[in-house]
Amino acid sequence: MKYAAKYLLILSILGISTTSVYGQEGNVPTISIGGSNDHAMQEEQEVEITKNSLETAVEENVEDAKSHTHKITNVAVINLEDGSMTMGEQVKSQGVEVTKENETFFLPVRVLAEHLLKAYVSTEEDGKVLRIRRQDTLVLIKEGEQVADVNGEQVALWYPVYSENGHYKLSAEDLKTLFEIEVVYDEDRNSLTVSGEDRRVNDAPQARFYFAKRYYTAGDEVVAVNTSHDSNQDKIIKTQWSVKSVGVQEPVLAEQLTSIFSKPKAGTYEIGLQVQDERGLWSEWTYEKITIRENKAPIIKTLTTDKETYIPGEPITFNYTYDNEEGEAITNEKWMYRKSTQEEKLAVLGKPNAFFTEGEYIVTLQIDDAYGKRSKVMETTVYIQGKPIRSEFDYVFKEGQIGDRIDNFEGYNYREYQDAVIVEESAVAGTLIMSDSPETVKSLGVLYEDTMEGRGRILVHHLNQVSNEITQGKKQKLGLIVSNDGEEVVTLTLSNESIKGPATDITRVGQRCLFDYLKGTAARTITLAPGEKQWIYTQNWTPNNCISGMLDVETEGKVRFVVAAMTEETTLEEIDKLERLPMDGVHISGTFDTIGLNYTLNLDGSMPTKLLLGDKGSEEWVKGIDVRTGVSVENKGNFGVSYYVTIIAEEDMGIFLNSRGTGIQGAIKWEDGSVYNVPGQGMLAQVSTRAAIIGTIKKGETKTFEYILPNGSSAPILIGFVPDSQF
Repeated sequence: MKYAAKYLLILSILGISTTSVYGQEGNVPTISIGGSNDHAMQEEQEVEITKNSLETAVEENVEDAKSHTHKITNVAVINLEDGSMTMGEQVKSQGVEVTKENETFFLPVRVLAEHLLKAYVSTEEDGKVLRIRRQDTLVLIKEGEQVADVNGEQVALWYPVYSENGHYKLSAEDLKTLFEIEVVYDEDRNSLTVSGEDRRVNDAPQARFYFAKRYYTAGDEVVAVNTSHDSNQDKIIKTQWSVKSVGVQEPVLAEQLTSIFSKPKAGTYEIGLQVQDERGLWSEWTYEKITIRENKAPIIKTLTTDKETYIPGEPITFNYTYDNEEGEAITNEKWMYRKSTQEEKLAVLGKPNAFFTEGEYIVTLQIDDAYGKRSKVMETTVYIQGKPIRSEFDYVFKEGQIGDRIDNFEGYNYREYQDAVIVEESAVAGTLIMSDSPETVKSLGVLYEDTMEGRGRILVHHLNQVSNEITQGKKQKLGLIVSNDGEEVVTLTLSNESIKGPATDITRVGQRCLFDYLKGTAARTITLAPGEKQWIYTQNWTPNNCISGMLDVETEGKVRFVVAAMTEETTLEEIDKLERLPMDGVHISGTFDTIGLNYTLNLDGSMPTKLLLGDKGSEEWVKGIDVRTGVSVENKGNFGVSYYVTIIAEEDMGIFLNSRGTGIQGAIKWEDGSVYNVPGQGMLAQVSTRAAIIGTIKKGETKTFEYILPNGSSAPILIGFVPDSQF
């Protein structure tokens, strides 16, 4: 009994189902393999196992478990038209010659044995005998004979073996007899489907890898070289990588290491690899530790010019050297410059090509590496002395690009230019709904709403300062909603949609909004049933971030637009239940009847002239009503209003934009559809003598550009027109 219990336990561990039935003599157990509940079958299958035979059975199963014997049926399709043999989607062989005699197919043995059975095939006796080794079975076939040698025993064949074009062929019946290869003919596709078992002993593959470099720095691309091996020569078809940071319990898994560990941060990691062979067996995990060193900021070692002193207008060449991690690129240079007598806060963003006024200038540089680390500031002094070789206007208008700065270190006041004569002026009618008050939002609710019918424009500009106490920890969002409050179906078309943010750089958000608005977007149509509401825009909105936007609207029927600050849980049905927030007393929300102003200028080119926009006060501002109070309001700055300036030039001219307010970061659009940031870098701020190029015009040309005061910037601005003779 102790032997029986022992071997029953072992069989159970091996996964062999057992049923014990005690006999009459010595109570020797009988074992039923398969665990059938049918007593008749159980009696047929029961075998009385003695101690010795049980030990033999256990040893055989243990050996089988160690050797990982897997039986896999491989299937191939042979196209009888072109002789191609495919397995899955992969073509394994071309020119497979199949013959047919008296409804019997004869197939080449070698290609089937190698691909289906994974057998080893060779020849003897100068190629007259074909050897097929399949684990512990050796099959020999010889041309012309109708028998095969299987482990020394003669096995009769249905048909003689024959060779054609160097290929030994057996009939479909003999392939089944010798190798259990099944052959099925598909008449519709004129193909043969052949299948056979791969019975090789399969040892688990071994996962191995190493890192291509000994050391890596944060930001480097980590390359792991997979050298995994399978002793049975099976293909490795799958990989499983794991990445675990020190101190983290659960690893991250992926088939490709690069998807989870491409450019890691500094730290120590344990990388694991497991592989699977084509017969489904997985390897054990193998692990390697890797330490990613901290990425240090680049260091600028020197910053110099190629000369000690330059003449005003002479091009300047800068040179610098730096230290950084090996192989890591420098991705950005941040240049700034100012006159040595100016404060640092007045420095101009950008790399100077030349200075046009005598004096000393401080030029600074910072560089960014590919990891995003920025160097400390390095500075150099540039000395300008002598008689100018060219003026700044001559340089920027002939060699510069739209958006380039005009430094005007001489400090000339462009307001001293004479006013350009406006020969024609008109307004562009349309409904402008502007939501900018309260600009800084501290409560949830409707910020502004009003109706529109026909052509119009929407402007939205708000900064979020709603506290978590008010939202009770829920995420906040800003929404723009359109509603049909009437009894008829209404259709509206939206175009030039540009809503940017959330972001903390308010003037930059305003510039991005204006640039994309001027660039334009494809129109989209919304149809509203009576009583229906739809979101036009909704965006999660983090505190201290600004959202700014504009879009054009054309409606067929009256609709209502609502701008609202809410939580992420607020639904369309709840919009009308929100509190209506009052204006902040500083900024303006309102509904206006003008969306554009047309100015036509005839410039004779006799002298520089100017056009001031947003400087005439109440005379220039478009007027409207804040529907919350019914009070008349003026759009100070004409935010959201397009200025279409048409220039008729009698001389070649350069045109620039000069900020006269606290600062501007905007964009300009010419009639050919080209749009440019003005300035191209940074902001025109703090120093009213600075300007940026917006274009040039030739004698006899008529050109039009569109300008809108960017959200977040301030009026007035000055457009300067400088004839070529004054460069």
